[in-house]
Amino acid sequence: MADIIYHNFMDREGEKVYDMNNDVFKMILLDDGHTPDATHVDYADVIADELSNGNGYTTGGVTLANVTWSESGGIITFNADDAQWPGANFTSRYGTIYNDTVGDELVCQIDFTENKQASAITFEVRFHVNGIFRKQQA
Repeated sequence: MADIIYHNFMDREGEKVYDMNNDVFKMILLDDGHTPDATHVDYADVIADELSNGNGYTTGGVTLANVTWSESGGIITFNADDAQWPGANFTSRYGTIYNDTVGDELVCQIDFTENKQASAITFEVRFHVNGIFRKQQA
C-alpha cells in the first residue's frame, strides 16, 4: 500500500476537484536520490528524481489501467491494475502516482524499501491485494 498520500491530494479530493473514476492517473518511477515529502504538490516537484527516458522507461510514466475508487463498509479504496514496464533495464526506489487530468497533481507514493533492479525483464509494481490505498469514511 502507499507509504505517502500527498497532503494536496487529500485537500483537493475533499474539495471534489478529482473524478477518481474517470481522471487519468499515471505512475512514474524515481531513483534513490529522491527524498519523500508529503508536502510535494505536483509532478514538477519530483521530476528531477524521475528515471531517465530509455532502457524500457518513458518519462511521464505509464497510465494506470482499470482505476477504481470504491466504497464498502465505510472503507474507500483506490486501486488499479499493476503497473508494468516491459523490457526494463533500470533501477528504481519509488513509484509515484499523479493525476494526469488535473494539473499533474501528486496522489501517493510507494517506497520499495530498497533499490529494485530490472535487467531485460518486465518491471512490475504489484499493488497490495487491498488496493493502492484505503481510507476510512468519516
